[in-house]
Amino acid sequence: MTLSTLDTGAADVASPSLPRPVDPPIDVARAPDVSPRWVYVSAGFAAASFLLLMIANMNFCDPDVWHEMALFREALAEGRVPTEDHFAYTPTVSPSIHHEWGTGAILYGVMTTFGGPGMMVLKYALVAAVVGLCYRCARRRGASAAVFLWVAPAMAPFASYGFATIRAQLFTLVFLAALLCLLEVDRRGRRWWIAVWLPLYVVWLNLHAGFAVGAVLMALYACEQAIRRQPFWHFAPVGLAMAGLVFVNPYGASYVPYLMHGLTMDRPLIVEWQPLWRHDTRVFVMFLASLLPIGYAIRQVGIRQLACILLLAATAYAALRHTRHLSLYCVVWACYVPGYLQMTNLGAAIDRTYRCYGRLVMQVSAVVAILCLGRSIPNQPWRMTMPASLEDAKGGGMCYPLGAIQYLDETGFRGNLMLPFETGGYAIWQLSPKVKVSIDGRYEVAYQPGVLEDHVRLYEAQSGWLDVLTKYPTDAVIVPSPTPLAAAMPDVRGWKMTYDDGTFEVYTRRQIFNRGI
Repeated sequence: MTLSTLDTGAADVASPSLPRPVDPPIDVARAPDVSPRWVYVSAGFAAASFLLLMIANMNFCDPDVWHEMALFREALAEGRVPTEDHFAYTPTVSPSIHHEWGTGAILYGVMTTFGGPGMMVLKYALVAAVVGLCYRCARRRGASAAVFLWVAPAMAPFASYGFATIRAQLFTLVFLAALLCLLEVDRRGRRWWIAVWLPLYVVWLNLHAGFAVGAVLMALYACEQAIRRQPFWHFAPVGLAMAGLVFVNPYGASYVPYLMHGLTMDRPLIVEWQPLWRHDTRVFVMFLASLLPIGYAIRQVGIRQLACILLLAATAYAALRHTRHLSLYCVVWACYVPGYLQMTNLGAAIDRTYRCYGRLVMQVSAVVAILCLGRSIPNQPWRMTMPASLEDAKGGGMCYPLGAIQYLDETGFRGNLMLPFETGGYAIWQLSPKVKVSIDGRYEVAYQPGVLEDHVRLYEAQSGWLDVLTKYPTDAVIVPSPTPLAAAMPDVRGWKMTYDDGTFEVYTRRQIFNRGI
């Protein structure tokens, strides 16, 4: 079935188990005052502009990009994906299972071929894929284009939790939206989707461990089908096939115990893994507001009419537990909630507004688009950035130690480099193999428990911080200027500041350069 993004009515639905959308009621007192096609074009452009506004300042290059690309570069050199860490001098795990190795391969190809502009094109292509698939799923669920364009932008303020430049999680959002579309095919009694899904699943599990979310949501979907007395037994062989396909990865059976460990471990020191209510009160309030349309739909039509409500509830719970999962909830919300509202009086009112007050909708859409683009363009959303100072970072966020890394490279530094958690990946990319790092964003993928805690103690100059420098054989330390460690290091005997750019300092224990400092 071909669906047009400019269709003014709801999508045709063949299955009697789905709510059958009807043409939106037309106010007999007001005939359409402008072509509906242009109304939807303008509204769609306004919605896209609003989304761009929400992600316009997210052109910051995510620090995970670098260690992912470095791993793939290492794999090219060795002829296989390595299972032993070659980048760190602090205690590491064995085997080292990097579940994002496939993402690293894609990013390596794009970065080395097209550079930063290519990364931004890839990022916006993935964002467009997520939005397009959510639209397609919502339409299959009976939502009209008007209701989707009116409702779905409510998820745009949460975009910062999934549309970074570029995290492996963005691939997960694409595959999750694709899975929800395929489940709508299944709902109509067609099983060809299985032949499409299984190869996609193999690709997904080699890009990001978020594929486990897809497996859980599919199981919940099967359970809901069973509760609704709809066909579900075919999911048993599909589930068995998915379980077997997990082993189709460069690490083989070793991937499974890592996966179980990674999915169940606590990450109390990683901000994005904190509960949503603890991470950001404002975002938590917005999340609670996103539940109101669901409650309204339940009151209007009853919970039994809201298909896939289990999937929405599961991702809402996951978002509450861990802020990182908020983007998963957003995708499921955008796929299903517009369809829920389509069955209510609000959905009918939205359709009537678009049909009978099209000129007003176009005018409002034009104003919204102009305001959003006016705020977005100064951020240069087409340019990937790597701020090297607090001024470049606009007073907040991570800064890259570009000058410090360049200094170490140009002076021929060879040895062990202590540095903050976020910056280790970039150091690996630029300085490996002549330099080994103390930590980087791989966390449990590479480092033993206690390594991150030692870094927190060091950079916060907490009790026993000096012992960290002797615990690990460190030759140089990169110190961010606005940290307690920066105030404490000048008093430490045996260490000398050899570089300072106002944002980062470099302290060295001894002369180990090929050239003089």
